[in-house]
Amino acid sequence: MGDNNKNYLDGKMSPEELEQRTTQLLRAKFDKERSTRWQKLLQTQYGMERQAPTSPRASRRWLYIAVTIAALFLLLLWWAQSSPPTPSPPASAAQLALHYLDSEPYAHDRIRKGTPADEALRQQAQDAYSEQDYASSRRYYQQLIEQPQADLSDSFYLALSHCYLSDYDQAIALLHPLGANASPQNPYYDAALWYLALSHLLRGEEAQAKAYLEDFLLVKNWENQKVKARELLRTLK
Repeated sequence: MGDNNKNYLDGKMSPEELEQRTTQLLRAKFDKERSTRWQKLLQTQYGMERQAPTSPRASRRWLYIAVTIAALFLLLLWWAQSSPPTPSPPASAAQLALHYLDSEPYAHDRIRKGTPADEALRQQAQDAYSEQDYASSRRYYQQLIEQPQADLSDSFYLALSHCYLSDYDQAIALLHPLGANASPQNPYYDAALWYLALSHLLRGEEAQAKAYLEDFLLVKNWENQKVKARELLRTLK
């Protein structure tokens, strides 16, 4: 290429070579001017500007940064998944009592007795209790215990209605006579001990609750509740 240019300038080319070389130079000059003109036009009208090519060194640097960030992210993800979970604090006796109370409502035994009017009212009370409408069952059972034909079942389910409504004072007052009398005429003795223990715990009265739990462990049957009673006693120690 250098020799051709020198020969061109010195006039040492044949007419054909001279014409061919002149055409090449003119075409190169025209292409350069056209490229410059279009670049200026695009920059002026559209704000487009030719970007300088990124150097291989800069590309490698950005690749290294991206790989490093990805590696750190994966390391943090692995650490979060492999770290043992933070143990939650053990539940208190009151928290366990509330869980036991809410998770297993006492099923109604559907007693029918008394005058037709009492029986209708008792049916309403039983239905409300079974549907966990404890506000209504409390109201109905309160009416029943004020009747001459009231029996232990009315007092017991009124007490449980108070208990499920978090009225532990009234629940204890109604359950206490049932939990103090272990006799064949009192079929609610065992259940009364259990709900007396829960109610006292939910009032923060741990000494009374512990005494009822220890008595409850002496009753027959109720094996599932006895497991829970032992857990409550362990928590109280």
